[in-house]
Amino acid sequence: MGILEGKGFGVEGSGIITEIGAAVKGLSIGERVCYWGTGCLSTSIAIPAPRCAKIPWNIAFDEAATLPCVFATAIYCLLDIGRLQKCESVLIHSASGGVGIAAIQICQNVIGAEVSSCLALARLTLLKRSRFSLQSAVMKRSSI
Repeated sequence: MGILEGKGFGVEGSGIITEIGAAVKGLSIGERVCYWGTGCLSTSIAIPAPRCAKIPWNIAFDEAATLPCVFATAIYCLLDIGRLQKCESVLIHSASGGVGIAAIQICQNVIGAEVSSCLALARLTLLKRSRFSLQSAVMKRSSI
């Protein structure tokens, strides 16, 4: 085992704001946030305000800490690379995973695109119980 190089381990996290810079707008001490950066696996960290997002009270910290990477991946793929626009359609593979669920939410709530999905049969029930309305779903033969 070698020494961990760089600024530390972890690229996403969540917590409560305890200090704030004078120029920061839109965030306050005591607010719950998720964030991304380097060295996030820590008991305290200084993060630039644009890398923080408020989290609602009904989302636990451990759940919120998983959001930055999956949403950043989905946003980059759908908007930056794919240039997906309203009324276009998209097929999302592994739709029941973190990136897949984030992609569905972005397509339906931000873009207004039609979503078709590919997911394991065992996970279809889970998605049906959620708020997602999938136009079509293709089942993969998998026991996940």
